Amino acid sequence: MDHFQKERIINYISWGHIIYESDNLILYPLTTQEKSISSFIYEKEYNNAINSGIMKEEELLRYLIENQEWSIENENKINQIKSDIRKIVRGLLDLVFQKNKLNVAKLMLRKAEKCLIELIMNKNDLLINSVESYASLKQQRFIISKITHKEDGSLFWKNNEEFNNFTDLELINKLTNIFFVESRISTFVMRELARTQPWRNIWSASKNCGNLFNRSLLESTDNQLELISWSQIYDMAYESYERPSNDIIEDDDLLDSWFIRQSEKMEERSKKESVDNLVKNKKSGKQEIFIFSDREGAKDIYELNEGLNRLKIRAKQKVIDSRGNIRDQDLPDNQMEMREQLANQLQEKMGNVRKGR
Repeated sequence: MDHFQKERIINYISWGHIIYESDNLILYPLTTQEKSISSFIYEKEYNNAINSGIMKEEELLRYLIENQEWSIENENKINQIKSDIRKIVRGLLDLVFQKNKLNVAKLMLRKAEKCLIELIMNKNDLLINSVESYASLKQQRFIISKITHKEDGSLFWKNNEEFNNFTDLELINKLTNIFFVESRISTFVMRELARTQPWRNIWSASKNCGNLFNRSLLESTDNQLELISWSQIYDMAYESYERPSNDIIEDDDLLDSWFIRQSEKMEERSKKESVDNLVKNKKSGKQEIFIFSDREGAKDIYELNEGLNRLKIRAKQKVIDSRGNIRDQDLPDNQMEMREQLANQLQEKMGNVRKGR
């Protein structure tokens, strides 16, 4: 995007209003009161739908699977694709200097993302008759009735009765789609805005001046909140002790890969610090630390061991599994340690004998 395009989008996001030119209508941002009432509307319609016998998403999904309109295989496929996407993204940093392989990996990533979106959209289409979808539709209709204004600022529908008697459902559906779908700025554009000028200067100045969009944070639009969120994310990258290069920051996929790696490092440090707190009274020089845990917790503790120690643990477990009960001194690594101690003692004695001569 050039500078003019960025300024235009920033102005659009900052204003928060949405213009529908066909009927000269303007959709205003929601107030805190309107957001609160809309949440009440959702809860009310949700309960009404349940009382009417409409199924929840979870129930409807089971029904669709039983009637072969959806499948457990599709559910597993969604989870698998999500896992594959994370693995691909995580590995991108290893390909920074292998451009051809990096491009191939990105093509695979785009293909996986497209497949995931298609599956999720198909699933959502099948769940359109759920309690959640019904309540969301009622909530959205209420919101549209309260935020639609004429050019002079007056409400298009003066009250609920006028809105309920309005027969042009096509207009209501169009306004609903504009407000909840078409008005959203893509993540790709948001990220470019958040990491470049002129927004970086505006964002930096707002930290000292306060109020960024001339309204409370609770009344910020979805676009405004997303831009703030991405700005904070890029602050983390720019201010990180292990700051990534500009080439990585400017590449969305590579930066996502960097964030995954950083998250893993932080998680590993956090786990190790937790273990250190558990063993504050350990003796210096002790090679092994024993921590009480259940089966699930043992998995996390196992991951804290370094590569060589993991191999030792596996070797111990194989012996225990094959022989059942076994004394600690008969375990492979303990026997090796004892042999090393005996060898050292023998070597020390031989040295003393030579000195005596």
